[in-house]
Amino acid sequence: MMMQTINQEQDHLWESVRILSQIDTQKAQAVFKATIEKSLQQMDMRLPVFVKFPLSIPSEEHLSQLREIEKKMRSAYADGKNESAYEHLVEYIQQLSQMAEDPSMIQKKLLASLLASRNTPAQDDVNYYTPNEAAKKLGLSDQTIRRMCENKKFPRAYKTQGGHWRIPQDSFVTTPRQDETAEALLKRIDHKNREAGDVDEFDL
Repeated sequence: MMMQTINQEQDHLWESVRILSQIDTQKAQAVFKATIEKSLQQMDMRLPVFVKFPLSIPSEEHLSQLREIEKKMRSAYADGKNESAYEHLVEYIQQLSQMAEDPSMIQKKLLASLLASRNTPAQDDVNYYTPNEAAKKLGLSDQTIRRMCENKKFPRAYKTQGGHWRIPQDSFVTTPRQDETAEALLKRIDHKNREAGDVDEFDL
């Protein structure tokens, strides 16, 4: 349902670009860039340099190609097929760069900006778990954690624009560092048990 809504919103934006390109080029360019930015945000990416690039409005055929690539990219990312999603992303960047005066330079800057955005986590994401991390912490399945999020079991848990849950770390009693310490201790206990039979943890 979530993906269907996102697809409908993006289709509406792409259609707006197509119609505006025949009426007002300047507005069409603004909506076109907003459409691209929103598409990348749905993959948890930011592209701050994109708004600075002068791009020509693509033909209807080119617009159609971009829309199809975007759908494939978004669908693959939503399904957790990251490698496939990134392959479509590279194709997406290549298509966009062809609308600039210097395609090679624009392509390099776009890729560099994307890599920088992926390697610099947003401040809001620093203290959040993914469903997979929360599942490991609680000994539950990813599906159970997502269901708990849907049922509002974790206060302030939210979905990213890409449809992925983020769960505040302070929703749990222990911190990540405490979890690591406990896990390390359990491993030591297990190791000693295998070497010398049962061992009292107080002997550690």
